[in-house]
Amino acid sequence: MNREVGKKTAAIYARVSTLDQSCELQLEDLRRYASQRFGRCYEFVDEGVSGTQRRRPQLDALMNSAHKRLFDAVLVWKFDRFARSVKHLVDSLAEFRALGIDLILSLSGLVMNRTRQIFHGSTITWWRLPRASWFKRWEITVFVNS
Repeated sequence: MNREVGKKTAAIYARVSTLDQSCELQLEDLRRYASQRFGRCYEFVDEGVSGTQRRRPQLDALMNSAHKRLFDAVLVWKFDRFARSVKHLVDSLAEFRALGIDLILSLSGLVMNRTRQIFHGSTITWWRLPRASWFKRWEITVFVNS
């Protein structure tokens, strides 16, 4: 992986639960975000796959690519497109941290980086995220406003 700005590589992950939904809104936003900050980008898109399923074809492919260290950051539109349970989110964050990969939520500008910090107005260590009461309020606010 290359840590130089503009030469970093990102992985985009988008998901919709049913085949009558589209990932285009997510992908447009994520591609725009990636084009401004990364030199190269991979895309992983699960369509018609429920977020309650921990095993999803493209999410599994993303995690396999992460273990090969093919990218520096994972971009998702919002938390519920990536993980539907706090346990899955925390497990994935720990895995990304061990691999030196950042997780970025483009819709909110939230960045969880490999140094265990979250940047969005104030800084908090990522392992406190599930316990923070503001997290659920923030998640609901983002959902309602999106």
